[in-house]
Amino acid sequence: MLNSRRFVYGLALTGLTIAVSTLVAKNHFGNIYYLGQLLPLFLVAYLLLGWLLYLRRDQFLVLERRAGPGDAVLGHHEDELNCDLPEEKITGEELEETLVLDNGLVRRSPHDQQDSDLFWEDSMYAFVLSSCLLAVAAALAYSVFGIGASFFTP
Repeated sequence: MLNSRRFVYGLALTGLTIAVSTLVAKNHFGNIYYLGQLLPLFLVAYLLLGWLLYLRRDQFLVLERRAGPGDAVLGHHEDELNCDLPEEKITGEELEETLVLDNGLVRRSPHDQQDSDLFWEDSMYAFVLSSCLLAVAAALAYSVFGIGASFFTP
């Protein structure tokens, strides 16, 4: 779930976003009023990015379609991964690499996914946490400081 590394990533992303939004509102737009619009804009963008990363991890967004069991031509269908190997060459590791399940998925050990998914999972949580913190920051900026409440702020 949420560990200290993900929390620090979310805080760093939130701090960077608030700093960039403040600089853009003051220097580019010339009024701090626009900070009240930039923070919710980044909030929605980060929430969308976190959701898309979740869908990518969940295998909902798959770029290439794998052939299913119904896609086979009538008759015998042999997968490309099912090649003939000599008996003396088949060990436990090689057998795991060549083993294809009925639904077309290849078994993978947990250590194969650990390094590649760590960055995506951490960034997913960081984006979601940052969007929540930006919601709190935008609400505080509006209610306490009046930023975004009127164009002419004191």
